[in-house]
This record gives sequence, C-alpha cells and structure tokens, in this order.
Amino acid sequence: MKVIKRNGELEDFEEGKVARVVHAAGLSEEQAQQLGQNVSQRIKALNAQQVTTIQIRDVVIEEMNKIDKYATDMFIWYQKGKDERQKKT
Repeated sequence: MKVIKRNGELEDFEEGKVARVVHAAGLSEEQAQQLGQNVSQRIKALNAQQVTTIQIRDVVIEEMNKIDKYATDMFIWYQKGKDERQKKT
C-alpha cells in the first residue's frame, strides 16, 4: 500500500514508522509496537491502494487515545508544529 505524503510524493506504508513516532510521543516500546500493528491492520482493512498521511494520522490518534491520552496530546502537538513548519516553507 502506498502513502500519499503532503508534498504529493508516494512511499510505501511502514508499520515500523508509526511505531517509532508514537514511541517518541511517549508510549513504551511494547505499546508502540502494538499500536503500529493495530494501525497497520486498520489501514489495510480499508482495501485502498493509497492512503493519505492525514488518514493514517487520524487512525493513530484514535488508537493512541485507547492507550495514553497524554501521549496522544503530545503526538497532536508535534503534528501541529510539523504542519506549521511546512506551511512556512
């Protein structure tokens, strides 16, 4: 499955990338791995050839809220900052 990035580029969906990002947001390594698997299953269940980073982000937020609300808030804060930085370029 391909991911449509904000700049329009395509890249392969990587479960490990999801796990790394949520681990950095505050989940334990074990929680991050499990969340990565859950997100991967949900994204693959869409049966789409391509998904956007926004679709993935929404699923990540839903899954993170089930585990750790504070880490979810940190993830959202990071993503908003990332959005603002990209608008400036």
